[in-house]
Amino acid sequence: MLADGFQLGEADPTTDIGRALIAELDAYLLSIYPISVCHRTTPEEILSNGVFYIAKLDEQVVGCGALKENKLGQLELKRMFVRPMARGKGIAKKLLAELETLAQSKGFDAIYLETGPPQKEAIALYENAGYFRRGPFGGYDDHPLSIFMEKRLDSVPSQSNGSAA
Repeated sequence: MLADGFQLGEADPTTDIGRALIAELDAYLLSIYPISVCHRTTPEEILSNGVFYIAKLDEQVVGCGALKENKLGQLELKRMFVRPMARGKGIAKKLLAELETLAQSKGFDAIYLETGPPQKEAIALYENAGYFRRGPFGGYDDHPLSIFMEKRLDSVPSQSNGSAA
């Protein structure tokens, strides 16, 4: 459960704190993936066609997440990150729920994301929030280090997991 000191709000990703969070995330991603498969969205790309949220706990910045529309009009979850000292407190879950609510309020019927096998905690977060695995979307190439996921916001599928009824 989150402490009373939790805050979440829209922010400019090009500020010093936005850039610092994204740099921390990039450093983490580059420690577990080869650079050739890191799809890193810049703060400027988020600012031009997306929304960026920052999470604070007791006035300390602890995480971020973004939504960005791709070239095909699909809404992608980007730049989800919680600093290591703040993990395990429900921050990512709350941040994800807020971004989903925002997406729904803007009329989007789905959110898409790309993650990878080394990020077991992220995969569990997304699956527990109702995301299901799917094939590549939005111009991504299929790759063994990529896991593509989607969550329907208009109606939740009947947990078919791709099997025939």
